[in-house]
Amino acid sequence: MKSSGKKTDAKKRSKPNKPEQKRLNRRWRMGRIFHLLFRALTLVLVLALCLSVLLYRIFLGPSPEASKLLTMTLLETSALKFVPSIFLGQARVDELVSGGQVTQPPDEMDLSLISVPAQQETGSKEDEKDLELIRLRGKTYKGYLLIVKDPARVFVGTPNEAAGYSARLDKIISRYGAVAGVNANGFEDEGGMGNGSKPLGLVISQGKLVHGSESGRAVGGFDKNNVLRVGDFSTEKAKELGLRDAVAFGPVLIVNGKTAFSGKNNSGLNPRTAIGQRADGAVLLLVLDGRQADSLGATYQDEIDILLKYGAVNALNLDGGTSSAMYLNGERVNGTVAITGTRRLPCAVLVAPK
Repeated sequence: MKSSGKKTDAKKRSKPNKPEQKRLNRRWRMGRIFHLLFRALTLVLVLALCLSVLLYRIFLGPSPEASKLLTMTLLETSALKFVPSIFLGQARVDELVSGGQVTQPPDEMDLSLISVPAQQETGSKEDEKDLELIRLRGKTYKGYLLIVKDPARVFVGTPNEAAGYSARLDKIISRYGAVAGVNANGFEDEGGMGNGSKPLGLVISQGKLVHGSESGRAVGGFDKNNVLRVGDFSTEKAKELGLRDAVAFGPVLIVNGKTAFSGKNNSGLNPRTAIGQRADGAVLLLVLDGRQADSLGATYQDEIDILLKYGAVNALNLDGGTSSAMYLNGERVNGTVAITGTRRLPCAVLVAPK
């Protein structure tokens, strides 16, 4: 009996008490967490090093074209504009940017090139018969072109009656009961943290001036005859032209059926949005995806090539990047690079129901 009692006491002594066991478990968990954090940090540092080496080889490698393309791509972003100067120096970046040539559009557009038919009777056709969605695929991009055959249906919508408000594209579309829409103006976006509430350039919505502009940004707007006017228009010029709806960004891509932007690699590969008009008055709404594994992005020249192929007489590039989006019949048509979805916008180009 005594021997059995000694064995029992030995077993009790060999097991740690509950507080001690909890302390050991806590130390093990903390050690595990620190180990995982160390591995994650190591992985991040290795990836950062690999990325730095890759960027170094592209920026300072043997291909000037690749260096400029990457430079222009990053300069068109809100949050990564500083990267090229780290590798190239600001002087070299300025040299690359100034190397592009932009052909200024003529002061006067040839309005005889566009013949808008008489406005169709509402309710006579289904929406789908007046709208044509075309899927696009290029070497570095994928996207969509929406053709709106009746230009009277295209107008500019805003989140509120005045500037200083923003909303996601689907909310702006819903506010007007529109059947389709794309993003339009750029907005103040320092460091990529803008909330879309402060538009850059002219905004006119259904005859009302929402945000004025003296000059400096290209404008695309429809006059009372539903003809798309493009150019550097101030608020006063827009009033003189009688623009009913107008947005701004740039550059102007096409004027009088000819390219208004020239030069190789004068833009990077990024998501793009553009608006144009054919000779028969049909409106072309273009959205191209970018910054994705299967769609790196498009250049201004890509936009021009597509729009000219589909008959654009006049066209304007709109805001791009994470703002580029297209909705049709309540569904987002194109992809998006933001995990949270489309960005908040100050305005949008919309398509009214028939």
